[in-house]
Amino acid sequence: MTVLTDPLAGIRDRSNHLLLYPDVQSVEAVVTIARSNTHTAPEIKVSGNTVTNEGGYRMAKASHGVITGHWYLQVTLEKPLTPAGTTRIGWSQISGDLQYPAGRDQFSYSWRSHPGSLHHEGVGYRYGAYREGYDPGDVIGLEIYLPPLNEEQNEVLKSRQYIPNNRYEQFKVPKPLPILEGSFIKYYRNGVDMGLAFKDLYLGRYFPAFAAFRGGKMQANFTPPVAPQGARPYSGVLYDAHNAFFQVGVPAEAPVAVAPVQPAPPAFDPMSIDSMLLSSSG
Repeated sequence: MTVLTDPLAGIRDRSNHLLLYPDVQSVEAVVTIARSNTHTAPEIKVSGNTVTNEGGYRMAKASHGVITGHWYLQVTLEKPLTPAGTTRIGWSQISGDLQYPAGRDQFSYSWRSHPGSLHHEGVGYRYGAYREGYDPGDVIGLEIYLPPLNEEQNEVLKSRQYIPNNRYEQFKVPKPLPILEGSFIKYYRNGVDMGLAFKDLYLGRYFPAFAAFRGGKMQANFTPPVAPQGARPYSGVLYDAHNAFFQVGVPAEAPVAVAPVQPAPPAFDPMSIDSMLLSSSG
């Protein structure tokens, strides 16, 4: 099977379109850190639900994603392999670039350990309690709420799904990506609510995302002992009919991971007048 991937597509295509990869679930029988290279960069080391990476930022995603519902998981930050080790924890669509950290593009959102900052579309913000970051031993809760979808939104997401026996390649969708109003992401540090991080997310199927830099290390727990009111343990995604695929199938080959040249990110509302713009590096 031939996979078509153009690392300069974002620069060459100056039309009113974006390039997405088809949504595809991983083949694991339980919710876990995915091993397939549609979900996890080959440089990432995965052991059970522990993720680490010794080089520059790379990303891994969970095996199963969600398009609707109220979900929660926890991540424990472990001692980094080097003093420079950092992490970014968040949520990403399948098109979120595995060769970059979560929050590098419009398809993903994240919270960085140090210096503490929120990231989306390649822009970082020191915002509220999030500027404190998190340290080895801290347990970080990830909460996402995606409201029920209307018929039009369901059809959009159905059109993005991988169809068995087709080539797994990027396809065009119109700009801008549609917004899912009322959706949000929040984080918790050792049980303390850190406040709203992101709201009105782009419409899509979201996977828990784990990015590590120079020895950053973390362990995911998809069946946390507690959850915010109304939220369900993320392991329940596997049995949730609202998040099932309309079509089932996994491509025989996945795209070769590349580091595409990307245009400058668009403006992003930092949700706070005193937010400080940061570099997205590190």
